[in-house]
Amino acid sequence: MGNARRAQAETPKSIEPSYLLFNNPDPDSINLSDRKCHHCSREKASIHCAFCEHKLCNSCTEACVACEQVFCGACSTIDYSTSFERVFCLTCKNR
Repeated sequence: MGNARRAQAETPKSIEPSYLLFNNPDPDSINLSDRKCHHCSREKASIHCAFCEHKLCNSCTEACVACEQVFCGACSTIDYSTSFERVFCLTCKNR
């Protein structure tokens, strides 16, 4: 039983992704290419939201018609006031 406890104590704990992102002096050194999409968790994330910076897959992004930046569904809104739908980010919506 003593050997099992010693082996368990020697095993390194996994580092949480939030620790790597917020406590790393060089965030560019972190490999996020294998991370899943923040919204659907099904596909690899390849784009980040320009507002909240969550990593997203291509199918979970919306492009603002005013500033043309890419946003997630939570940081964008759809305007139905015209005959076609237009997507605005939270900043451009109030302009």
